[in-house]
Amino acid sequence: MTNRTYQVAALPWRIGDRGVEFLLVTTRTTKRWVIPKGWTMDGKADHEAAAIEAYEEAGVNGTMNATTVGTYSYVKILRNGTTRFLRVNVYALQVKDVLDDWPERAERDRQWVSKQQAVEMIGEAELLPVIVAFDESTHVAVAASNAHEGMIARIKKWWRKLLA
Repeated sequence: MTNRTYQVAALPWRIGDRGVEFLLVTTRTTKRWVIPKGWTMDGKADHEAAAIEAYEEAGVNGTMNATTVGTYSYVKILRNGTTRFLRVNVYALQVKDVLDDWPERAERDRQWVSKQQAVEMIGEAELLPVIVAFDESTHVAVAASNAHEGMIARIKKWWRKLLA
């Protein structure tokens, strides 16, 4: 593996019965709820690599925005036991097709959730501000507004609990 310093992720979304909904997937080992994420790919633009991750991990295809909707950082524990601080560039994928069969179907669960449910379920606290700030009308993250203040307060409380 090369010494990559960032990863790419897809934020699969659609307009459902509850308004904007996100498709979350579980991680392979810890079964935490996250969004599809992976390493950059040689010969692929980052948003293209994120679309491939969404297909492989969540079984969805759609329209991928080439502009990031946000970034977050985290510490990844690699297979050899070492750790690496990584930045993740997140790209919005408006889902058009949900497949019944996909490469990692046997290894992951997936679930469509509302924005509020995503905030409660996401297993990576650093990703939460990207979810909260996402604006489906422009397909980009927006500055926190009064409508998001309740979620932001919940996120801050969750972070304090995790850090305690």
